[in-house]
Amino acid sequence: MRLPAFVGYTLTAAVMLAGCSGGGLQGPAANAPGAPGSGGSQSSQGGSIAARTITARHGVIPSSHMRIPNMAGPAAVYVSDAANNALFGYALTGGSPTYTVSTGLSEPQGLASTTTSVYVANTADSQILAFTPPSTTPTTTISDAGEYPAGVAVNAAGSQIWVSNICSAPSCTEGNLQEYKPSGALLKTITCSDLYRYYFVGIDANGDVAVDGEDTSGTPHVDFVPAGSSTCTPLTSIALEFPGGVEFTTTGDLSIDDQDANTVTTWTAPNFTSSSSTTSLSGVSDPVTFAFGQADANLWTANAGSANATQFAYPAGGSPTVTITSGLAEPIGVAVSGKTKGTKGKGKPPEIFNWWVQDPPASGPAPTDFEVVFTGNVTSDIPALLLSTGYDPFCPTSQTCSYTTTFNPTTDTTTVTYSGTTLYQNIPGHTDQSHFGLIAGDGDSTNIKCLAQDGFWTFPSAGAQPVPEVALNPRNCPPPGISGHNPSPDVAYTNYAYVYLDASFQPSGPPTWGVWFALPYKASARKQPKFAFSNEGQSTVYVLHSGIILDQALPSEACQLNPICPANVQLLESLNYAQLPPPGYASSPFTKMEFPPPASLPPSPR
Repeated sequence: MRLPAFVGYTLTAAVMLAGCSGGGLQGPAANAPGAPGSGGSQSSQGGSIAARTITARHGVIPSSHMRIPNMAGPAAVYVSDAANNALFGYALTGGSPTYTVSTGLSEPQGLASTTTSVYVANTADSQILAFTPPSTTPTTTISDAGEYPAGVAVNAAGSQIWVSNICSAPSCTEGNLQEYKPSGALLKTITCSDLYRYYFVGIDANGDVAVDGEDTSGTPHVDFVPAGSSTCTPLTSIALEFPGGVEFTTTGDLSIDDQDANTVTTWTAPNFTSSSSTTSLSGVSDPVTFAFGQADANLWTANAGSANATQFAYPAGGSPTVTITSGLAEPIGVAVSGKTKGTKGKGKPPEIFNWWVQDPPASGPAPTDFEVVFTGNVTSDIPALLLSTGYDPFCPTSQTCSYTTTFNPTTDTTTVTYSGTTLYQNIPGHTDQSHFGLIAGDGDSTNIKCLAQDGFWTFPSAGAQPVPEVALNPRNCPPPGISGHNPSPDVAYTNYAYVYLDASFQPSGPPTWGVWFALPYKASARKQPKFAFSNEGQSTVYVLHSGIILDQALPSEACQLNPICPANVQLLESLNYAQLPPPGYASSPFTKMEFPPPASLPPSPR
């Protein structure tokens, strides 16, 4: 049996670590293991796990392009550590921290995020702190006077800040639920008849709030507070062994983490009386809280018992797809930056790429990376996607591998890196070419992005070898030469257009780069869609072939909200020589573009 721990009493302020299968509330126990100042951590479900830890790998980019990743920039996953009194940030692919706050925190627990900021329940200091990475100085400090905050939830705009206080400070009597303005002014305090300890809190796109906790006998409960209300509605259909993190999905369903059962169960809106899925969290110990990734394609957990943070497919669950251990001793809170809080309307259709690239000469050095560099911070648009050998030639046969995505704020570029030790042939009938697949969803910061891109092979000791890549975007993107990723106007997209291009650095070819590209557009009876084309490299690129296929179906609404849903992955897998032969091939379905790219594209001005 694991017993709950309360700040200043039995255990560290990692109060959510321990569940209780029986018994009531515990009284003070000075200097208990893991208590403030004791230096210990506590979880009777401890022990290590044998999880695959993925380390981020980055290739070498020529200094003339300023493409070297700056790992001091914003991270994608943030984890609070109550034992280390720290907040860490990591790339989505794991590895070592890329961001660290190591001062000013005392037993931090729950986390929340907007597109720019990370909010921390700084439990032992009775504060809510907001950080805007890469700065490690709080941009906002909210005094949660007389309370010990365990959880925090923030709406997408940062205008509603909700705090679940596990108990009062310093005596640790009854807790509560409170709402603050961004200025720090207290708006309301709510108590629920079935709660005495208030653990974690979540907020949906409409401002509805849910909170979990325990009554005076230690029985778990979950309550719902409608937007604008101060009344708790007990959600009696939800049963927990021990309450953990609380989150809403992008469609408004309610997901609850059960720390003892190692599950996240999702309950269907609006009544939350039936569950739609149960996500098993295998191979971890004491998952205290969790956070959804972009478009709910996956979720991350902070696991106090196994001292790691892990990513799982959602809702499938199972074994972790990414495991982070570096720097962690007692992780409690987790948040994912740059993701949407969700709406109940449609998303924007993802853009789907499948490049082919001429392999480097077999007589030369073997490449260790292929990198595609986008203008702007589009990390929130590129969800983690597990690719087979067919779409990542560095991935061994019968395995799946994930590319890495990193943002460099100095150069305002995002780099997607495919890497490995062996380059496997992955295009039947084209033994000197390699396929690389990518799905770019639509993040919070803009609408469909204006993606200016450049590509490179990289080598361990021979620098980088550029490829003749052409950036293709909606016509209303900035003209070539303007380094921008400004939003296009909201568009009522009706269809996909499939576009094929190939190019060379030589006017007469042969092509050494090509792309199949699924791009959403608004259909018109009068003409084809127009696109903007640019060359973000350093040498003139010559376009040799181009074609278009119009009026292709968009994905379902669910797949617009979830870029890496199976239907979108299936579309990616159809963008190839076999199913869509390029212009000039027998039985090619591509037709002539009404607005084709120019035959030659000089480098865009910098």
